[in-house]
Parts: sequence; C-alpha cells; structure tokens
Amino acid sequence: MEHMYQNEQGKVNKYIGKQESLEERLSQLQSENMLLQQQLDDAHNKAASKENVVINIQDQFQDIIKKLQAESEKQGLWLEERNKELINECNLLKERMYQYEKEKAEREVAVRHL
Repeated sequence: MEHMYQNEQGKVNKYIGKQESLEERLSQLQSENMLLQQQLDDAHNKAASKENVVINIQDQFQDIIKKLQAESEKQGLWLEERNKELINECNLLKERMYQYEKEKAEREVAVRHL
C-alpha cells in the first residue's frame, strides 16, 4: 500500500512538475506575444504616421498646384488685356500715320500750287 502510495505520489509530483513547466512556458509565450503585439502596434503607428506625412505632402502639393494655376490664369488674363491695349495703341498709331501722310500729301499739293 505504501509502495502504491509512493508510486502515485511520484506520478502526482511528475504531473505537477509538468504543469509548472507548462505554466512557465505559457507565461513565456504570453510575454513573447505581448512583445510581438507591441511591435505590431508600433509598426502600425509608424505606417499610419508615414501615411499622414504623405497625405500632408500631397495636400500641400495640391495647394501649390492650385496657387500656380490661379497665378497662371491671372497672368494669362493680364497678358490678354495688355495685348488688347497694345493692339488699340498700334491701331491709333496707324491712324495717326495715315493722318500724317494725308496731311503731308495735302501740303505737297499746296506747295506745288504755290
């Protein structure tokens, strides 16, 4: 009976040892899992941060493009307006030249008559 008791006690001790070993291994795995989860969270945060940087840069780029397009359009309108002014001025100068040539021709006729 004593021998059976000791045999059973040995088995119990063996299983208790295995259980303690498994609990220790479980604790290690849980620690590793927590570390891996932290690393994954860090990686997600870095990726999100980089994505935000890219989005901000894209937004800034779009703003710059809009400003440049607006400025280009403004300059285009100004150039059109300036071109119209120069065409009008050119037409006025042509008209004056025509008048001067007409007056010159009239003076030449008057000089010939004299």
